[in-house]
Amino acid sequence: MNYDVLAERVSFFKEKKKGVNQMCEILDEVKEEGKNEGKIELLVDLVKTGVLSISEAAKKIKMSEEEFKKYL
Repeated sequence: MNYDVLAERVSFFKEKKKGVNQMCEILDEVKEEGKNEGKIELLVDLVKTGVLSISEAAKKIKMSEEEFKKYL
């Protein structure tokens, strides 16, 4: 493995303004994906326990019913 390349990339993401901004954007995207996954998991549980219908859950997560059914 080429450690010089790794060190250069780490330096870019930690010390250069453009790199720091890129890393912040990436982390924001990952955070949003995690939130959405958590919402979907909760809605799936609510559907499985009969608290919500598939239609209601899909509307809450702004998906079609067919798309939501993929998570069941």
